[in-house]
Amino acid sequence: MRTRSLLAILIVAVASAGCSCAPAGSLPKLRVGVLLAHPTALVPGAGAVGRGVTLAAADLRTEKIVDVELVSKEDNGKADGATTALQSWSADASVAAVIGGLTDHTANALSVARARHSLVLIGPGSSATILKSGDYFFRTSLAGTLQGEALARHAMRSGWKRVTIVYDGGSRGSGAASEDN
Repeated sequence: MRTRSLLAILIVAVASAGCSCAPAGSLPKLRVGVLLAHPTALVPGAGAVGRGVTLAAADLRTEKIVDVELVSKEDNGKADGATTALQSWSADASVAAVIGGLTDHTANALSVARARHSLVLIGPGSSATILKSGDYFFRTSLAGTLQGEALARHAMRSGWKRVTIVYDGGSRGSGAASEDN
């Protein structure tokens, strides 16, 4: 629900720049690229994010805010597939934003490629430091290092005396488990 709401807010934010002019009495139209991998062990949240994006678009139509057309492409969880899709959307003036880059690796590749284009990029799941975020990259989750800091603050405010962090050594969660937090 929270991701769905954040995506709806971000879609509305780009709508003012990317909507086509609509005749009086009809909703303005907004085309948004959606770039996700099929849910796998590598990208287990892809299905939930895809459903959230679809629900956010439906909410915006139901509330008569904007008619969002979702244009989906598959990146297979690979950076080269993601950047190819981004390049094709950047050549299409009717696409105002792209939602994608679910893994940290893919989000970083998209942020670098996006720096050459003026498309708005919304990263729905990446938590690593983004190399070239610039003015057009938005994320719906905190960076891993900020997640760890936020959890530590919450523990201190709650009066907890001891906390244990379980970290499996993989790349996911490495920022939250950082000794700097």
